[in-house]
Amino acid sequence: MKRTSLLLTLIFALLTEVSGQYDVAWQIIPSGVSENLYSVHFANSNAGYIGGAGARCLKSTNEGKNWASVSVPSVADFQTVWATSPGDAYLGGWDTVYATHNGGQSWYDGYTNSFLLAVNDLQFLSPDNGYAFMQFSSFVKTANAGSTWSEPSGSGIIEDYLAGFMLNQSTGFVVGQCGHIARTDDGGATWVFYEWNNYADWSCIDIYGLHFTSATNGYAVADSGVVFRTTDGGNYWSRTEIAGPEDRLTDVFFLNANIGWISGYNGLIFKTTDGGDNWVQEPQMTFVNLHGIFFISESLGWAVGDEGVILRYGVGGPSGLGDIQADSPGELLAYPNPAGEYIEIELILRDGDDYSLQLLDQYGRTIKEIQQSTLRSGKYTLQITLAGLPDGTYLCRLTNGKGAGIDRMFVKQ
Repeated sequence: MKRTSLLLTLIFALLTEVSGQYDVAWQIIPSGVSENLYSVHFANSNAGYIGGAGARCLKSTNEGKNWASVSVPSVADFQTVWATSPGDAYLGGWDTVYATHNGGQSWYDGYTNSFLLAVNDLQFLSPDNGYAFMQFSSFVKTANAGSTWSEPSGSGIIEDYLAGFMLNQSTGFVVGQCGHIARTDDGGATWVFYEWNNYADWSCIDIYGLHFTSATNGYAVADSGVVFRTTDGGNYWSRTEIAGPEDRLTDVFFLNANIGWISGYNGLIFKTTDGGDNWVQEPQMTFVNLHGIFFISESLGWAVGDEGVILRYGVGGPSGLGDIQADSPGELLAYPNPAGEYIEIELILRDGDDYSLQLLDQYGRTIKEIQQSTLRSGKYTLQITLAGLPDGTYLCRLTNGKGAGIDRMFVKQ
């Protein structure tokens, strides 16, 4: 066995061959982009879209295992995205709601405001009926799949609508700055603000995400790790802290009355299986800030965040592994993850062949390449020292000329 020492020290130890049990797990999917990603939405289990900074739009047609960039005629940051079908999707920019009805091949601006107001949230109740929640208490809706948008006559009461949720075409809620929550029962023409005396021990914290599972049960997530919950249609909201004071919670999504997820800063994801009575932190796959989360089923979901990070929850390899492609030469697991002074790499090679291991940065650029001699099929353990490697996100890639297996690791010295 050849030992190579450049930046890394690599030690191979041949172990007994084992077979992996494929589980549902969080995986980091290479996005190919470095912009911050803010929102993710899927029309079905295969077709989904992501919106991000610098007019970045990504599309997947295979459960989010791979993503391709889609060109949109804009320079705006896309804070929100919604897909009503694989071919029909909407992006909220600084002053416009863009729409596509051909799978992203072309986009048009169905709504433009002259005040350059950011569209912070989108929601569609049906392929035709949609809603946009914006800065400075602006709210518009469409009844014709985004061809035209209209603003109800009522005036806003919250400085910025950071998120919204419509239960039906009449009743809905908005949340925003300083913990403000309001309700409409006439399609947005008028809004009723919930007074501060309904809430105990609230400080002025912004609310970023909102989701209702029924007409009475709703959840809002905010700064300082705070989750607000109502069980009476918004008349009273209880407060729970599930994270630290520096941890902003950014989005909340429920699959049904019991099962839901929350995303947050510093790579935080929480899950509940009892309707929000208890929240359990999911394995921390990254330290970047996550901004959006969405699930299509309990075993398939996605979260997106800064620096082009895409997380996918689903079957893609043995527990803890990155996404394993059909032509991958083997299975690759990096641990502990995050890593400090060193990291262990586990390889399960399917065939005897010439193998190489590359260390890449988060954008896929090769930092170091270590060529190995012919190895037999089986399980190997590698120890890599990380001295001098800057903190950040890195990819380990295993290749044999026939395919590649990738896992992502995080270094924090």
